[in-house]
Amino acid sequence: MNERVTQAERNLTSKLNYGGIFVDDAPCSQEITMAYEMGDLADEVGQMRDLAAAFTELADALEGKAGTDTEPNAAVAAIAFALEEGSAGGIEFLRAWNEGDFQAIREEWPEAPEAVYIGADPLYQSR
Repeated sequence: MNERVTQAERNLTSKLNYGGIFVDDAPCSQEITMAYEMGDLADEVGQMRDLAAAFTELADALEGKAGTDTEPNAAVAAIAFALEEGSAGGIEFLRAWNEGDFQAIREEWPEAPEAVYIGADPLYQSR
C-alpha cells in the first residue's frame, strides 16, 4: 500500500467508534450501530459527514485519484473566509460549516466563496 492509502485508512479508523457511531467487535460482522439519538444531533451529523468524507478519501486513494493537495480544500477556504469575517461572525460561520448547515451559510453569508462548499456540502451544485 502507498502512504496515501495508509493515511486514509488511519483517518477512517479514527472516525469510527466516535460519538454515536459504533462498529461492533465481531470480525467480519459488518454491523454498525447508529446511536446518534444519544448525543447532540448537530454534533452527530457533523461526525457522520466526517465519516463519509473519510470513506471517500480512502476510495479515492485506492483508485489513485488526485490527492487533496491538488483538489479544492473546503476546510481551508472556510477558515480563510471566517478570518476575513472577524471574530464573532467568523466563529458563527465556522460553527455552521462544521455542523454541515450549508443552508444557513447560504442565507447568512451569501458572499462566502464557492470553495467552502466543494467537497463539504453533499448538495452543492457548481454555480
